Amino acid sequence: MRRWLPLLPLTLIAAVPSFDWGFRRGLEPLPVQGAPGPDRCGRCHAEVDDWKGSRHHSAWSNDIFQAGYILEPQAFCVNCHAPLPEQGDEIEVNHPWYLAMHPESKAPLPAKQPERKADQGIHCSVCHWREGEVLAPKRSGKAPHPVREAPEMSDPAFCKSCHEFPMPAFHGGEIRVTETPMQSTWTEWAAYAAANGKGTCQSCHMPDGKHTFKGGHDIDLLRASVQVDVAVNGEEAVFTLRSVGVGHHFPTGDLFRNLQLQVKENGEWMTLRRFGREFELTPEGTEIVKRLVQETSLVPGVPQEVPAPRGLPWRLDYHYGAPLDEVAGLVPYDRLVVTLLEGTTP
Repeated sequence: MRRWLPLLPLTLIAAVPSFDWGFRRGLEPLPVQGAPGPDRCGRCHAEVDDWKGSRHHSAWSNDIFQAGYILEPQAFCVNCHAPLPEQGDEIEVNHPWYLAMHPESKAPLPAKQPERKADQGIHCSVCHWREGEVLAPKRSGKAPHPVREAPEMSDPAFCKSCHEFPMPAFHGGEIRVTETPMQSTWTEWAAYAAANGKGTCQSCHMPDGKHTFKGGHDIDLLRASVQVDVAVNGEEAVFTLRSVGVGHHFPTGDLFRNLQLQVKENGEWMTLRRFGREFELTPEGTEIVKRLVQETSLVPGVPQEVPAPRGLPWRLDYHYGAPLDEVAGLVPYDRLVVTLLEGTTP
């Protein structure tokens, strides 16, 4: 079992659905033992094929996460992106950054070994395996293994267990949680639902029960999720941007994601407006913590207008990382920035 983080009091952890699934928002590994791997599940369940193309599958192995982990190799990150204990143990004895910081750790495993468990990311057992039973929202037909019916898996609060959590602060090798949300997607959806918004996490990201988990890395979905209109107002153009069919802020999730509306003038692209969250490092006692200073993401049903010069090329770019990520060169620029829409102002 990993020893990187202390076990924090449960009073610091927000409530989860009625059944305690063991999710601790990165504060510790998922306390699940003997979990079967996705290959075993795939013998009977075609949903595994959907999952193989999902971001859940590449939660640990994708290049953007790995680049961030090089810069900040925290167990807090591992506990969400490779949450099973055996995944964390594998990372602990193999990861060069961990070994550099902890030379007293166990010797690395041989270079050639069976499929790396960490590279399976968030797989079937993370959600569906507890205490030797397979959990499912609804029991259907006979199964060659114990099945426990868990209707709360269909509740958006189930997704909150991983997709809403506070910003951590680290000091002296210990961790505490702050009051700043690092991700607040569920709260954003709850506000949308309270305003009579239609749809849930599952109905949008798992349509018809598919385990595709489409989201911010599906470019076609991103392009369909934002509308840009440009009109003339006197001697200037006016952009109107709104999200389309999105039940939370856009962008949401990772704190670095943002949209940038740009125009090209005199051969140079300049940003007219950035849509997203902005944080600053703030001294707090003996610590430096991140605080939210501005939130400009697109909110469902709330268009934003941006004035611009007329007759200029424009584009709307989606950024997955911070400016530091884009200049560090650990990930190709075209993997960190994608143009969603473009045109010329009238």
